[in-house]
Amino acid sequence: MTDLNADENRNLVFQLSVPIIKSLDENNANNNIIGHASLQYIDTYSNQIIHTPSVPFILSRPNQVDPQSSLLQINHTLDVQRNRAETSQILKRAVEVHDYTHAHEIIKNQIEKIRSSISAQDPLCQQLICDL
Repeated sequence: MTDLNADENRNLVFQLSVPIIKSLDENNANNNIIGHASLQYIDTYSNQIIHTPSVPFILSRPNQVDPQSSLLQINHTLDVQRNRAETSQILKRAVEVHDYTHAHEIIKNQIEKIRSSISAQDPLCQQLICDL
């Protein structure tokens, strides 16, 4: 990540695999620690490396979620960045396949995925579709 200035914030896009909860674990299904996160950065005033404490990354899986809940709303900005990152990975994979038909199918699937995303009409997503 590039430098951050005071009062600036950034979204970090990442992907993780979430384990399936077996029926025996249903009682503990509401809050599962699936990892830990910490941050390391250089404090420009003191020129020291700062390490934040590790905090648990909790995945909440309530039994019922209201369909109108903000938990189910997709962030438009993050969706654009997800499409950008996935397209980059898809292009790399298509080149490595060495089979035109399979590469074409991989790219076609990514185009459809972008077209069905909430950010499909975003100029960057439209450019990704054209580039693909």
